[in-house]
Amino acid sequence: MEKSAKPTAWIIGASSGLGASLAVRLANEGYRVAISARRAERLDELAEQHTDLTPFPLDVADPNAAQKCATDVLATFERLDLVVFCAVRSSTDQSAHLSMANGMAVGLLGATAALEPVLEHMKARKAGHIALVGSPVGFRALPGTRSYGVVKSALHYYAELMKIELAAHNIDVQLILPGFVETELTQGNTFPMPFLMSVDEATTRIWRGLGKPRRFLIAFPKRLIWPMKLLGLLPVWIYQGLWSKLAHRIKGEKKRD
Repeated sequence: MEKSAKPTAWIIGASSGLGASLAVRLANEGYRVAISARRAERLDELAEQHTDLTPFPLDVADPNAAQKCATDVLATFERLDLVVFCAVRSSTDQSAHLSMANGMAVGLLGATAALEPVLEHMKARKAGHIALVGSPVGFRALPGTRSYGVVKSALHYYAELMKIELAAHNIDVQLILPGFVETELTQGNTFPMPFLMSVDEATTRIWRGLGKPRRFLIAFPKRLIWPMKLLGLLPVWIYQGLWSKLAHRIKGEKKRD
């Protein structure tokens, strides 16, 4: 296949974890891939492994930089067939308002800024594919998720809205909801992570899901996704009551200790 005929992709958040793994997988499957993230040295390391990976360093928390990077990618590749947004910044500090603002800047505002030029390009072509990496926590508010949960819930809404609005332009939109994956982000977790899977396994599932662009959700594993979906169906008063009872029980146990 001639290089100019290869499908093209842009992975935002490609310096490690799922983003890096998916970028390499796409390159191995015949894509030319633009890779973006803050850590330019990581991008360079990936590019050395595969000639079809091209670094475009970006701090997606800066909307102006995100838009410029999108313009640069389009100018270099001339077209984009697929964009996967998987940038995230998280903090376990429940009182860190700065962390909340930073998380929103990266996980939502960054996504909208980066996608704005791309969407205009795809609308003009009447073709394109957008995938946003969310989280199962987007189905319902979970105590302790703070910045991460708020951002992923907002991203869930944004993806669903785009799915509806862009259908008339022949642009496919998917929301990727992976469970717990062995990455740098999860290494610092101190709570149980049921059904933890490797990056390679998660990447394979995402790749298969991207091959079915008309399907909105790429969600896995089902053993985790279905309970989260069921929690989302509970009436507010029942759901909040359950958490209230659990909080009182935990508080009582701490007092006895």
